[in-house]
Amino acid sequence: MADLDEIGLLFDFYGLLLTRNQRRCIEMYYSDDMSLTEIADELGVSRQGAYDTIRRGRNLLEDYE
Repeated sequence: MADLDEIGLLFDFYGLLLTRNQRRCIEMYYSDDMSLTEIADELGVSRQGAYDTIRRGRNLLEDYE
């Protein structure tokens, strides 16, 4: 699993290739330091849904590299 700095760099380069929802979730989780529960409440989804969106976005960023 990539560390915070690596995700930040990948997001800077490839963030626009993610869906709007993936970008938003990753920004909230990594940049705004929000918990999965806070993200889920903000977006009106389940905690599992927030986690899955972040995981998919992170995996895509790593694959783009």
